[in-house]
Formats: sequence, C-alpha cells, structure tokens
Amino acid sequence: AGEQCLLRFQPGQPAKAFLDPPVRGEAIRALCADGDTLWVGTYYSTLLKWDAGGVQVVAPAGSFAGGISSIVREAADTLWIGTSSGLHRWEKGKVQTWTTRDGLLTANIRTLHREAAGTLWIGTLGGGLARMKDGRFVHITTRQGLIDDVISQIMPDDSGALWLGCNRGIMRVERSK
Repeated sequence: AGEQCLLRFQPGQPAKAFLDPPVRGEAIRALCADGDTLWVGTYYSTLLKWDAGGVQVVAPAGSFAGGISSIVREAADTLWIGTSSGLHRWEKGKVQTWTTRDGLLTANIRTLHREAAGTLWIGTLGGGLARMKDGRFVHITTRQGLIDDVISQIMPDDSGALWLGCNRGIMRVERSK
C-alpha cells in the first residue's frame, strides 16, 4: 500500500496491482485485516473496503475530519478510526466522533489497539496514551512516566503489557495501569 497503489502478494502467484479508481488518487495511510476483507484508510479521509468483490468506497473523501491514520475492527462492519482530527467509530456508514471536547488531550490520533474485552488504547501526537473503556478516557503521559507523549505504535505482548513506539524509542506499559 502507498501513494495511489495497492498491491496483493499471494504465494506462488504474481503480485496483483490495484492502480485504478478508487485507489488511484488516494494516499493510503492505514490498513486493517478482517478475515478475507481489508479495510483501507487514506490521507484524504476515504474509507475503502477490499473483498472478493474488489475495492469499493464505503465512506467517500472527507467523511472523517482529518486524514485516516489508524483502523481497528470492533465487529462486522464496525470500525474504530483514528485521524489527525479525532477518534471515530464507524458502523455501517454511521459515524460517532470524539475530540478534545469529549475528553481526549489531543485529537491527533496516531495509532489504535483494541482488546477483545472492548478496551481501546489510543496513541496520540502530543497527548501520550489514552485508554477508552466504557465511554471514559484515562490518560497516561510523561507526567505519569512515559518517555514521550507521541505514540506511533501499540503492540500487546503475552505477558499483559503494551509496547509503545514513540519518537524517543520504545517503552513497555502494564495494561493494568
């Protein structure tokens, strides 16, 4: 995935390039695998769905404030989408949005991680790490011991911790905090 292209690699087959609309003209910034479906988010806030029927637009450019930076699945046709201007829950075309007015320290979302039990971890640009559970936010920042408030990656491990990628390196945070 990249600027105006999407490539599919399958073992033993030649790579298949998707260069025509709706991919052409888009800058792909986020991917979310969902079984045989791939959700694709773009800089221009377009949400694409790639499945057996091909690539289709499910939310046109501008459907979300800011460019899409991260996508995680909640359920069939329900996604959490991070953008440079907020957190969005997309369900079959209906969008609910959270910003600083709703409790986020910054609306610039860099990465998302959703746990099976429903907790959503949110990496931000300047607001550290946020945890959304039952509709409420808890924030973890440099004031609580993070080495940076810019979180670009969130990866869980088998020991119950989250590994965070940031501008100053990698850090480990216990999920129970």
